[in-house]
Amino acid sequence: MNAIKSISWILFDKVFLIILSTISFYVFALYLSPSELGKGAIFIAVSSLAAGMFSGMIEAPLVSKAQIDKGEYASVFWFSLFLSTSVFILILTVGWFIIEDSKDYILLIFSASTVMFILTSRIYLADLRRRRKFKSIALRSFLGKSIAFVGGVWLAVNEFGSVSMVTQFMLQELIGLIIMAYYTKGIIKFTFNTKLIANTLNM
Repeated sequence: MNAIKSISWILFDKVFLIILSTISFYVFALYLSPSELGKGAIFIAVSSLAAGMFSGMIEAPLVSKAQIDKGEYASVFWFSLFLSTSVFILILTVGWFIIEDSKDYILLIFSASTVMFILTSRIYLADLRRRRKFKSIALRSFLGKSIAFVGGVWLAVNEFGSVSMVTQFMLQELIGLIIMAYYTKGIIKFTFNTKLIANTLNM
């Protein structure tokens, strides 16, 4: 019975995400010009690719370990924050030499900030997956995507162009992070153990 409930929540998570993503993309295609649509897609793709390169490295070992040592979540969290901040700075540095329009550069800043939200959220997601809290994971996606959808569509309808796409992307990740942090209270403390990090990431 628990397995059926878990699968149901996983399916709800995936199906709902696909439906809202499809609707939001249709709205963006309707209200944004091709150049605005392309610009927003590029900014989102850069941040998603940068975060995706390290997400599995952080989350997968925490999920697959037989036992989590005391302070391990916290150590990996602070490592993820340092790593994501470094990636964020790297993206902005490269963008500084490529992007000429100051408004586009500001948009890149907001888009690249999601790298920090995504990577630090992997620790919370790993804990929820270990405890098989698939309902909490699904609710995080539902609330994050729903609020981001409303914000992004409202901005698109009111002619904010690429800002609407980046805002939706950023809100979705930020709200998801906040919700997961709420469901996993107490796992992040001000501790940092390099040996724990090495043991985790070497798995």
